[in-house]
Amino acid sequence: MKKPRYPYQRATKAQRKLGTLWTWIHHQVPLEGLTEPVENRVRCIKTQKPEHERATRLRAMAPFTGRLPAPVRRASAAWEKASAAWEKADAAREKADAAWEKAHAALEKADAAWEKAHAALEKALADHRPEIEAAVRACNPGVEFDANGLVFPAPKGGKR
Repeated sequence: MKKPRYPYQRATKAQRKLGTLWTWIHHQVPLEGLTEPVENRVRCIKTQKPEHERATRLRAMAPFTGRLPAPVRRASAAWEKASAAWEKADAAREKADAAWEKAHAALEKADAAWEKAHAALEKALADHRPEIEAAVRACNPGVEFDANGLVFPAPKGGKR
């Protein structure tokens, strides 16, 4: 089997995690954390960088295996932890967005069905008003109403 040509090709899954430190991801930055999969950067180098720079860039870009000063190690660990939390939160947001879009689509569909059913009910009520009024009178024999609704007794000492 052919040995990988560049260090990024030998990187482990753990070394490829976002937030891990790599050398020369960008040509002016000797050490920085991954903010996207390394394959994205490789693709960029292979398609957008001058051809005479490509091999050097790909050879220099590697997971950092050296020892950093303690304050840098602490800051790096905190950044990796924050990156992991951000990824988890972003995944939850994406899942929630998808669920919201699905729920919103269902609500719009239900709303359209409600509007259609409500219009049909209003039409049926209007089309059959005499029959409905007769049925209401039969259910409420002591209640007076007319085309304007309930008929109330006149207030004491005054007009309706």
